[in-house]
Amino acid sequence: MSFCTNCGQVKKRLEDRVCVHCGERFPADEPAPAEVAEEPKVKRRRRLMWIGIVAAIILLAGGGGYAYSWLEQEPGRFTERVIHAVETHDAKAFRELASLEKHMLTQEEAERLLTAIQEDAATEKRLVRSLQEQEQALRSHRSVRPFLLKLQEQKEKKWLFAPQYEVQIQPVTLTVAVPDGAAVRVNGKKETPKEGRLELSQLPGRQDIQIEGEAAQTLYVWEGQEDYQVQLPKAKQENTAPPPQPADAPAPAPSAVQVTGGFIRNAEVEPLVLKIRAEYNAINSGLASLKKENMAGGVRYVDENGMTRKKVLSRADGETEFYYWADGTVFFAFHSHGGEENRYYFYENGLIRWIAQKAVINAEEGQQNALYRERTRTYIEMAYGRQIGDVKGFFSVSPELYPAVRSYILQRTGEDVSLILRQNEGSALSCTMEHSSDPGFVFCTYNGSGKGSSMDFYVNLKTKQAISGTEFLGRKE
Repeated sequence: MSFCTNCGQVKKRLEDRVCVHCGERFPADEPAPAEVAEEPKVKRRRRLMWIGIVAAIILLAGGGGYAYSWLEQEPGRFTERVIHAVETHDAKAFRELASLEKHMLTQEEAERLLTAIQEDAATEKRLVRSLQEQEQALRSHRSVRPFLLKLQEQKEKKWLFAPQYEVQIQPVTLTVAVPDGAAVRVNGKKETPKEGRLELSQLPGRQDIQIEGEAAQTLYVWEGQEDYQVQLPKAKQENTAPPPQPADAPAPAPSAVQVTGGFIRNAEVEPLVLKIRAEYNAINSGLASLKKENMAGGVRYVDENGMTRKKVLSRADGETEFYYWADGTVFFAFHSHGGEENRYYFYENGLIRWIAQKAVINAEEGQQNALYRERTRTYIEMAYGRQIGDVKGFFSVSPELYPAVRSYILQRTGEDVSLILRQNEGSALSCTMEHSSDPGFVFCTYNGSGKGSSMDFYVNLKTKQAISGTEFLGRKE
């Protein structure tokens, strides 16, 4: 409320400029105090400060999330997640990391693959090593051959900048030769053959092949292409064994494979092949523990006992890998030349399965196949480093001593005496008691084909163990 400074009359209306009583002008309105004007500025500064704090928190959170996402997509971290899923059999996590031909695996498929990997320790070890090698190759922008799982960077990047990685399962091609009229199921799914053949792109690992009404046959395929021939049971198979041989009959030729008193049948091949594949994987997984030696035409890998476990030969007709059991007996050969591959599975120096580009031949069919017999001879010769016919002779060693004699010679010379031609043109190996001073031992002489392969040794008649002449004399002392 305002008053006239002259007469004291109350200002009746705000818009009055002069007093209606005396005509004196009212004084102009005074400005508000300074502190009243500054109050809203303080509020604005506080508001801006809080806005800045919130913005900083958002930026830090976003940047931290981006950095975490970047680290999670780093190839080493991603590889660790894949390996952990494999080793812990975590099918759910594995499905999120791996895909087959750009498609996500079903839970059942992931379980089946992880189970098959865990059943084969050598395969699991090889897979882990392959993933680690691929991760290092990605960092250095190199390329390496993947095994089972291919680690690669995705084309799409997360948040436009962060790289993303994935593993693609390498499918395998399974070619099945099916007898006419046979209905076949592969991994529980009915398949229709065309002209007696099936060619399927499959998830690697265990493959169950079943003819309707018969027991399933199982094989494991981890990479590349596998050719398989389904066999129908033969009505009179149990009566087709060869007649018994006399004890002093010569051993069969390399193409005739013997298993406990009879010729090996196709039904017996698959278990042997699975055993061979397991040993093949074990040798390749443990190459670092073997001694690598150069040799004429290639290299070989020797174990702590001096036995050759793997040999690689390079010739004009291609490269051949040979694999040996701990006693020095060959069990597998892989030959490649100009894109063509052949696989040879051996048992007791006989070829039990030959997988060519477009055919699979097992032992029963192979006995009637001249090319099969020729391949047997050729690769056995290459496996032991000499021609079978280099040493001619016959064996005068008794059947009960023969395994010990053969093993002893094989370990010390690398020559398999079971492959020497049996011809009466001299004696490559003979064992007699005439030159033994102890009636409990026989004296043996071997005239091998290689340099330094001739030797004399003794065999204990009771223990069936072979020993050197030095060991024999030491025993006498």
